[in-house]
Amino acid sequence: MKRVGILLITLCMICTMLLACEETVPTGIHPPISSDDCEGMMYDEVAGQFEAAGFTNIEFEIIEDLITGWLTKDGEVEKVTLDGNDDFNTGDYFEESSGIVISYHTFPRDDKTK
Repeated sequence: MKRVGILLITLCMICTMLLACEETVPTGIHPPISSDDCEGMMYDEVAGQFEAAGFTNIEFEIIEDLITGWLTKDGEVEKVTLDGNDDFNTGDYFEESSGIVISYHTFPRDDKTK
């Protein structure tokens, strides 16, 4: 009789552990490219890939620092942050509404016109 009680308790403990260890499936979507791959691409190409992947909250940060455009092209991406993170991979999960900021280089605006 003692063995039956110990066996039942053991089986209950095993079932409880199995149920507690149930794997959860992450929600969200994957970035189409990693943060490292974004650098050097054109900003509109990067934005298009994120839009096609389903991201909806894309903003731009314009860096007006170009002089000739020889070394760095007009519209070339400096960095991309996804939900405040500037180091992400294609295997990571993010919500569709996660904030994306694409920082890119361009020529300074000519504000002489009034």
